[in-house]
Amino acid sequence: MVQYARVVNDIVAEVFSLPSGFTIAECFNAGIPGTWVECDGTPGVESNWTYNGTAFAAPTGMPAA
Repeated sequence: MVQYARVVNDIVAEVFSLPSGFTIAECFNAGIPGTWVECDGTPGVESNWTYNGTAFAAPTGMPAA
């Protein structure tokens, strides 16, 4: 399964594991705010992390996994 983060205003709102055989567009309504970004390459991504358009980062004071 591929993991995606829904990013709103540079903050991760949620992380979702995409079931095999589906696209992110098939799983969520296009009206949900934010952008889905694949985050498999960064272990430990979760809500409240930041995303600057190229990389995810844990919030200050929160250790990365």
